[in-house]
Amino acid sequence: MSLPRFAAFLLASLVLPAAAGDAVALWCVPQERLGCGCSLRVTGLACPNETVSRQPHFFSALHDGAPLWLNVAGREMSLPSARPQSQSFSYARGKGWHETYHGNQMVVRVSYRPGRNSCPKEKTEGCEYFDVAATIHVTPPAGATRTYAGTGACGC
Repeated sequence: MSLPRFAAFLLASLVLPAAAGDAVALWCVPQERLGCGCSLRVTGLACPNETVSRQPHFFSALHDGAPLWLNVAGREMSLPSARPQSQSFSYARGKGWHETYHGNQMVVRVSYRPGRNSCPKEKTEGCEYFDVAATIHVTPPAGATRTYAGTGACGC
């Protein structure tokens, strides 16, 4: 096998399995997009652009109908919520809910449920956040729906 053919074979064997196995290359949402809201990190998935520990893969502001921010292979995108926007947030610790987002020819459905409670017991005034766990279904423009498990928090 000639050197150019071997290089092409080696490149294909290194690149193609990862591309075929992952329909969407999820990166971290940049820090400047984060604030009071719900953030989720996919369990076991690293981010090539991570600048702080536990930087999330998904983020939405703390009001009903807020868009979902995500970063696909270095391209930030905001997907509108299927719910109407309001200035309030309907959910609280111990509750589960679903959100669906459509845009950029993608659909993301997030099913939130109560997460582990990391609020310190010695806090008498309560915490300004609550932990969540989630199942995230991502349907890209071309390809099958991928399902991810994630954890995070909602609050400030």
